[in-house]
Amino acid sequence: MAAQVDEALDRLAAVPPPMRAARERFYEEVFRSTALAGASLTRVEVVALLDRDVVAAGRSLAENVLVADYGDAARIVRSAPPSRRRSFLALDEIAALHGLAVRRR
Repeated sequence: MAAQVDEALDRLAAVPPPMRAARERFYEEVFRSTALAGASLTRVEVVALLDRDVVAAGRSLAENVLVADYGDAARIVRSAPPSRRRSFLALDEIAALHGLAVRRR
């Protein structure tokens, strides 16, 4: 059902297929990575949290914060120009990203 709603919204907003695919990869990365870290949010809950700041009812605050922070950090990393992307990060870069991600709006 949520996928159908997303598709309908994409059609209305005229989101190009490559952007849709990139967005889906982003959601999947956040969902799977935070699940490995212990979060029990469903994929639909992850999308709602990342897109609309809607926390998952019945889930712990720690799980919601984990997903939100991971999403923020992933957005920061993805926003880097392709020429600066590498397959690894230095410890000071990880610390800087963590500092940016935990600063809440």
